[in-house]
Formats: sequence, structure tokens, C-alpha cells
Amino acid sequence: MDVISLSPRPPVRALALIAVATLLGALAVVGGEFFAWGRALTWVGVGFFAIAVLLLIAVVVAQVRNKVRVEVSDEGFTVHGPGGARSGTWDKVVRVSQSASGRRVTLHLRNGAVIHLVGQVEGVELAHLKDSIVTHLDAHRGYGPQVSEGKR
Repeated sequence: MDVISLSPRPPVRALALIAVATLLGALAVVGGEFFAWGRALTWVGVGFFAIAVLLLIAVVVAQVRNKVRVEVSDEGFTVHGPGGARSGTWDKVVRVSQSASGRRVTLHLRNGAVIHLVGQVEGVELAHLKDSIVTHLDAHRGYGPQVSEGKR
């Protein structure tokens, strides 16, 4: 059994917003205290700091919650993600596709449902997952070197 963990891409825009809010907060607090511009500007700076902290907490929580663990075995697969656990057997998989960007592997099931597995752009985890799915699916369908060698 292969167990692969997929992590979401880092939220660069959110981290940039956190940096900007922190910088604005620092400037407002220092400006309010140093130049005696009043308590109002100091409180605006504290507000920017609070926004930065809340956004940082949201980013950390989102990163942790959006991790996906995929278990691939000879019988089938199980996906543990934010939406709960989904599993299936290889005979229910009609096809497997990959997006043009290479970031998403999609399992198309016989009942019309799809399971999207998203990883980082050049993540090793996604390549390992794709190879594992292809290997197990081919073995289940009877493809591969062991079958072609037996037919020779």
C-alpha cells in the first residue's frame, strides 16, 4: 500500500497581505507615538496588527485543513481530505486524467463521479501518486510487463 500526502500550494497573496498589514501597522504605531500624531493613529496601527494576526491564523488553518492523504492499494484507493473520506475499487475507475498544468490528477468513476487530487505545481508527491495509481490500475486490469511476458 502506498500512502501519499498532498499539500496545497502556499498562499502567496495572503502572505503578502499579512506583510503589508504588519508594515502599515508598525508605521502607524511608530508614527502615532513618535510624532505625537495622536492615539487614533496608534489604534489604527494596532488594528492593522490584529488583521495581520487573524489572517495569519486563517492561512495556517487553511493549509492544515486542505491537506489530502491518499492510500493506494491493490484493491483500490481511499482519499482522506477536507470533504471526508472517499474510497473506491479499481473496477469502478473508468479513466484517470491529468490537467494541462500537471497540478491535478482526476479519477473518473463508473457512476459519473469524479475525484480531483490537487498537488503543488512540481510536487514530487503528485508524481508519485500518479505513478502509483497507474501501476495499481494497470495491474488490476492485467496490463504491464508481467502479462506481456506471459503471452510471449
